[in-house]
Amino acid sequence: MAPRVTMLDAHVLDDHISKIFIGQTLKVFKFLPSWILNNCESEINVILQFLLTYYSVTKAKATFGQQLLGIRFNPDQLTDTKLVLFQLFTTGAEYIQSKVESPSKNFINNINILHLVVDVFKVASFLNFLLFLQQGKYPTLTQRLLSLSQESTRKRNIEYTYMTRELLWHGFSVCIHCL
Repeated sequence: MAPRVTMLDAHVLDDHISKIFIGQTLKVFKFLPSWILNNCESEINVILQFLLTYYSVTKAKATFGQQLLGIRFNPDQLTDTKLVLFQLFTTGAEYIQSKVESPSKNFINNINILHLVVDVFKVASFLNFLLFLQQGKYPTLTQRLLSLSQESTRKRNIEYTYMTRELLWHGFSVCIHCL
């Protein structure tokens, strides 16, 4: 099992990578008529996020952030069905949440039950985060629902050279203090 900090760092890295990728791609669309970007920005974001995550997880069984930090999903647990569900839950939930929270007058804002679903999702995500801090197994709600645990791809190398040096300096300072 991978350390908690590494899993959280991988999630943050994934967010930053996707924001950079989507931002650079949206710069391409600025040369098109403005109505395309104004009306379809959230749909373009979802498609790009889906493609980015799909190709990274399909090829390496890990997102780009996980690859950078040396962790991956447990390959025995990541079936094709779970991969598709992981994509749908991750990108679909973000898309619905962005549509519900946007101030525009679209058909999704007229569906009151979606506001309740988004609120329940936020509470469930918070409870999952608390469970993650306690158990250290599933950092996101999607991973918990699909039972996708993460594992390290390389063995952790723990060196005690820093601690040894601190102990030596502490002992040296105690000896000087006694004189």
